[in-house]
Amino acid sequence: MIVTKELLKSEIDKLPESYIDLLYRIVQAMLTPLERFTTQVQPQSAKSWADIVDETYGSLADNPIERAPQGEFEIREAIV
Repeated sequence: MIVTKELLKSEIDKLPESYIDLLYRIVQAMLTPLERFTTQVQPQSAKSWADIVDETYGSLADNPIERAPQGEFEIREAIV
């Protein structure tokens, strides 16, 4: 079956009113260029590790990372 605009319009007429807003959004999304939904990451200039360390050093000084206690593990039989 070939779908035509007329066929699509006749099917839309059968939809309950509660679907009209959703259908309108779908049509608008199809009219929006695809580029709007794709993100293109621009390459940044290469930084050395020294630059990254200089930028981030001390950033957690006010909220240091702490390792929680490991707890107790049960002792099992050795695998022979």
